[in-house]
Amino acid sequence: MSGQMPYVMEKGPYFSVIEDRLADPVSRRDMLKRLRNGEGLDSLSGLDSTTLTRPGGQSTADIVAHLNEHWFGMKLVSGAWVKQPSATQTGFWHGFQGDPEAIFREAMIRA
Repeated sequence: MSGQMPYVMEKGPYFSVIEDRLADPVSRRDMLKRLRNGEGLDSLSGLDSTTLTRPGGQSTADIVAHLNEHWFGMKLVSGAWVKQPSATQTGFWHGFQGDPEAIFREAMIRA
């Protein structure tokens, strides 16, 4: 193999919006501060962007629910998203028990 990846990986709409938010140095510094303070990724990621494609007419709340439930394995309890550390499966991450939100947060801080 020539050393290149054998497939193309698409960024997707969520990460495109995040990348746009991080392009501005002032926004990047603000997001870093908010990440370090533990603010929810759903409020930082720009899911309320008017440029984000909304399949089937989904609302921002629907997209936030998808992110928190299926990506991070959280459950909505009394109006707040709560991590489920003892769940046998975390969101769509089959066979994984852990905290993907914390992993994603740390990756964003380090990047």
